Amino acid sequence: MTEAPHAAGRRIQGLIAAAQEGDPQVQYILGLCCMTGRGVPRDPSEALRWLGKAADKGLAEAQYALGCCYNGEDGFAKDSARAVKCWEKAALQGHVEAQYCLALSYFAGEGIAESHLEAVKWWRKAAEQNHADAQYYLGVCYSHGLGVPKARDQAIFWLRKALAGGNGDAPALLAELK
Repeated sequence: MTEAPHAAGRRIQGLIAAAQEGDPQVQYILGLCCMTGRGVPRDPSEALRWLGKAADKGLAEAQYALGCCYNGEDGFAKDSARAVKCWEKAALQGHVEAQYCLALSYFAGEGIAESHLEAVKWWRKAAEQNHADAQYYLGVCYSHGLGVPKARDQAIFWLRKALAGGNGDAPALLAELK
């Protein structure tokens, strides 16, 4: 029984060593561990440091996670403009969750100037990757003419995809459109 904690400690030390050597994937994993307290004490500043190192090396997953931290998740201090910058870097690499979050930011004008047109652009990219909530919001935009011309057929198309993907809000709006 006493070997398990020692083995876990050796694994964490190995993880730290690999992160210090500059491996962005390991830096990302260590950042997540520091963010959640898994295997190491929870340390928000260390989480930001390691996620930032991995994000600076272009790792989309780290850019997305760093954006979530800056968005105030898990008790981190909120900085919406920094969150948007992180999500945009990841979104440009095709990261579906970052595309969705970036669209929400544009739609609400949080951390960036409000633009329904840009929100639709990013929701479409996420929706085309089968992100059910992005499909729902794209349907909402078409149903109300937000950032796109009002188009009932497009609204129904995207809402049906959202429903098929498990979005729980799609049925009510679909019922209104029929």
